Amino acid sequence: MIPFKLSDQGLKHFLIGYNLQEKLEADIVTVWPSYKGRRDQYYVLIGNNNCFVKWLELLPNSIQEIIDIGSKKNI
Repeated sequence: MIPFKLSDQGLKHFLIGYNLQEKLEADIVTVWPSYKGRRDQYYVLIGNNNCFVKWLELLPNSIQEIIDIGSKKNI
């Protein structure tokens, strides 16, 4: 598995969905699949202005749910 950066549209929708729960400012989100332990757990690395902001451990479907919620709120 290879880490991947969310596209601009994916980032926008992720932030809209995530900000419904907790305030987050970011200009890059990278998803890093876990190689040890729970392989269904992904690390979500978040940065803003060339600085690391925070990381989350989420299930892949949780990441998609946040993006989907943000997409619906953006309409």
